[in-house]
Amino acid sequence: MKSIVQIIEFIVVLCFVFIFFNSCLINAVFQMVNYNEKQIENLPDTFRVELPITIDSVSNYFSLSACVNDSVNESFIIDTKMNTSSYKTEDIQKLNPHFWGKRPLNVTNSSGQQYKPNLYYFDKFSINELNLGNPLFSGIDTANTTYNIMYKNVIGTNILELLNWKFDLDNNKLILFGFKDNQLLENEIEGFDLIKNGLDYDKIKILFPKIKKVGNFTLDLGCGDEILVNKNMFRLLKQTHPYRKIIGVKKTLYLFENVDIQWGSIQIPNCQVFYNSAFPKNIIGARLIKRFNFILNYRNQNTKYLSLNNLYIKPKVNFEKIDYIPAISDFGFIVDKRGDKYFVSYLEENGIADKLGIKLQDEIVCIEKQFFDFSNQKLLIKFLLHKKQITIEIVRNGTTKEFNLIQN
Repeated sequence: MKSIVQIIEFIVVLCFVFIFFNSCLINAVFQMVNYNEKQIENLPDTFRVELPITIDSVSNYFSLSACVNDSVNESFIIDTKMNTSSYKTEDIQKLNPHFWGKRPLNVTNSSGQQYKPNLYYFDKFSINELNLGNPLFSGIDTANTTYNIMYKNVIGTNILELLNWKFDLDNNKLILFGFKDNQLLENEIEGFDLIKNGLDYDKIKILFPKIKKVGNFTLDLGCGDEILVNKNMFRLLKQTHPYRKIIGVKKTLYLFENVDIQWGSIQIPNCQVFYNSAFPKNIIGARLIKRFNFILNYRNQNTKYLSLNNLYIKPKVNFEKIDYIPAISDFGFIVDKRGDKYFVSYLEENGIADKLGIKLQDEIVCIEKQFFDFSNQKLLIKFLLHKKQITIEIVRNGTTKEFNLIQN
């Protein structure tokens, strides 16, 4: 009988601990959500701010300049799928931020890694003199796999949701405007097609005419590619579309080129489509949305504390003739930086580099006798873009080798 009582007491204590822990967690989440919402109070009832659009020609990311503490101008990438705006930890520490606390719930990055970052805020954060108050920023440290691919700070949805964003690419303007003025919203969306809830996950319908298949897609401005597809869509595409197989140390990528798609009534030719098993969702990236004028419409006057997440689109003039840097060079290799050295991280199967004997994990000494930073892969692709022949020097097992790569 005594043991039964002890078991009951243990269960009661365990339940109490569970309830206490979860009530603390819920309270912490509520505090963070409430803190983010309070930043709206810093904004005027109506405003309209115009900025020049900045698009990185190599990475395709949209970016802007913002002012921290009325003294430091910083460049930020716009990412519609990063919940909290972010800095590398050592960079944010240089700006003397205030520590808000740890994020109460785990975040999963693009590599599938879960982490719980420290959160910080500044005395003031503003864009072109528009005061956005004290939004939170995550500190990204070296243990986070995102750290190695961050080359700029990031504005995420906790800031994006404070206002509406119009990307007028035909006129090279980024227009920021408030959601409390419904007439202003009506003026800005005139001539645009509404994609209802298009900023939520899996709410964009894309048709692949050749396979007569519609996929549910997510817009992610933090993805520099055109289109990423999931496993099911990949299986369908590879039956009718030629592809390049790119083998890596841990995974294999597949690239489809010159794929036609249809978004609503809009036919978009010659798209690049990637399959990467690390990304389980269908994604529209920054490279594809560059073909459009578009509006991120997070709220209106009637949904002050509830996100609409509507997307408005209008094709750019000559949108079908967009030129861009390919996803992999025609020489068929991708380089990765580890420490201060560079290594071959991917090889196209039966590509030029593969056929000549270059192997995965070969250390790159120089390309075309030049030594410079290839840590941004797209910079290397741009460097190789119009070359028909290159020399590449590698080290393998302590032996230096030189290869002469020639395109047919």
